[in-house]
Amino acid sequence: ISSDINEALADIHGFLNNLNVDVDAMDRMTGEMKERISVMRTLPIEQLYHRFKRTFRNLIRAEYGISADLVFEGGDTRIGRTVIDGLFDPMVHLLRNCLAHGIEPESERISASKAPTGTISIETLRRGNSAVITISDDGRGIQMEQVKRKAVELGWIDADANPDRRELMDMVFRPGFSTKPGADELSGRGVGMDVVLDSISALNGTVDVVSEEGRGTSFILQIPLSLVIINVVQ
Repeated sequence: ISSDINEALADIHGFLNNLNVDVDAMDRMTGEMKERISVMRTLPIEQLYHRFKRTFRNLIRAEYGISADLVFEGGDTRIGRTVIDGLFDPMVHLLRNCLAHGIEPESERISASKAPTGTISIETLRRGNSAVITISDDGRGIQMEQVKRKAVELGWIDADANPDRRELMDMVFRPGFSTKPGADELSGRGVGMDVVLDSISALNGTVDVVSEEGRGTSFILQIPLSLVIINVVQ
């Protein structure tokens, strides 16, 4: 009886070993399949960069006295097709913002000991299952006192209020906020930064902004690589 039990236990042990091998093989196959499907459903963001080049040329013509170069990094980062389609409009608005509010006229840049031609950069990198896209300019930066004056004018805060820098930055994304008088083609035809925030939120993403007066502004978008997550085996 003892030998029969030992033989049965050996059979069970062998079965479990084979099962583990099969599970490991299935995990590898599943991982490979998910990777291939992911590649099929994504595109390098460089394809979006090409569209920006054409748009940027048209925008730069709309602002006399402004000269700027547009540079890209991380064009090989692959992002879902739906995400790429959803990124175009908000990122174009951010480009407009860089030109309308950020990059100074050549004469102003020279007076500030800057190069006559400004620089706007778009950098994309992968961070886990997300893409981080940073749109930066080396312009005048967001002027906090100007933001506060506009907030007072709109009745959002009292004139004697003392909001911190983070609160003022958040106001930039509120509906109806703009420090540029009137609306024109370059600044986005009166479309505010709230539309950018709404568009990125619709992609399950976030928007942050870092700015230093006289040095420039960076808008940081963090979005999922794809809106569709496929689990072949749960």
